[in-house]
Amino acid sequence: MKTIRRIVTVALVFSFMTTTGTAFAQVDYDNMLEEKRTIVDAQWRHYAWQQAWDANFGVQVCPIDGEHQFINSWGARRSGGRRHRGTDLMAEYGVPLVALENGTVHLGENRLGGITINLDGVGGDRFYYAHMQEYAEDLRDGQRVIAGELLGFVGSSGNAQVSHLHFGQYKSGRAVNPYHLLTHLCNDVEQH
Repeated sequence: MKTIRRIVTVALVFSFMTTTGTAFAQVDYDNMLEEKRTIVDAQWRHYAWQQAWDANFGVQVCPIDGEHQFINSWGARRSGGRRHRGTDLMAEYGVPLVALENGTVHLGENRLGGITINLDGVGGDRFYYAHMQEYAEDLRDGQRVIAGELLGFVGSSGNAQVSHLHFGQYKSGRAVNPYHLLTHLCNDVEQH
């Protein structure tokens, strides 16, 4: 059906061109060419993104792309009688935060965590990024991301007193200690 519409459109343009001159036909041809380029560019970007997604499937990277330090603070006491359910990666304000693995991001904000992201990873775990400064410029809620893709920047939003990333890991909805995963991925000089 699209092919028939294109043939009819070209025939109408040609008919119009022969009765009114070539100026309109040239403009229409240029517009059709630009539309085709746009479609091809979008298809190529999708193809390249899909290739990167496939190549990174199962790959995991450190969620913080810059200098940082962390300790195993799982279970440490917090205000209001809470226990710490994550690992704090101490870093300067504005250090880039990246997707730990391929997945889908859910952007949010809350009183304790401030600016947050939940990354539903392709491996089945959910990863929680909290106290962010801001999201990456083009990041959208529900967007699929590739391991290592920029998500945002370290900050001190929410109830944070200093800039850091609070990083949580959830398996089947239950918090688990992400310290050993981070030690493996970040090759960090750890403090004990």
